[in-house]
Amino acid sequence: MKNIFYMVASVIGIAWLLFLLTMLINYFISSYKSRKKYKTPYVNTFKKDINLFLKNIKLSPDTTLCDLWCGDAKWLRNISKKNKIRKADGYDINHFAITRWRIKNKRYKQNHINLYHQDLFSVNLTQYNTIYLYLFPHMMEKLEKHLQKKAKKGTKIIVNTFPFPNWKPTNSIKNADGKQKLYIYTIH
Repeated sequence: MKNIFYMVASVIGIAWLLFLLTMLINYFISSYKSRKKYKTPYVNTFKKDINLFLKNIKLSPDTTLCDLWCGDAKWLRNISKKNKIRKADGYDINHFAITRWRIKNKRYKQNHINLYHQDLFSVNLTQYNTIYLYLFPHMMEKLEKHLQKKAKKGTKIIVNTFPFPNWKPTNSIKNADGKQKLYIYTIH
């Protein structure tokens, strides 16, 4: 009887190990394929950057917030919680990251956040009055043109680290080291 128990436990253990290994491999393959299209890797938003934002930028609960290229949605989750935002949407082409966050979303009970597996250039931006971006410099000029065409006038664009090449920010925020960290733009 003991041998059967150990054999069953071993099979269950091996099955879980294979499941976790499959999920890990799927994560890396999904991340690689989805990010290869724009040559932009996943970069986590650091907690100190989220705190810098929370300290310096206030959003009302009526803000309609969009995070283009949201990854694990940590920024979206923290900002919307602190500002009690009722509508917050995140978009990413990394299916695994979106699925992982949807599971966390249930755990954190943040049902006001919706995540979509969608290319950032196909998002209907007219429904948002605030858009957040944390992307690499090679994407910013193309996004600048896209936002000018697709976002409604008066929309606030908040950019982390890499500014738009042609627009002048209406405001910028420096981090503790005195470096420009957040850039705020308004669509005219």
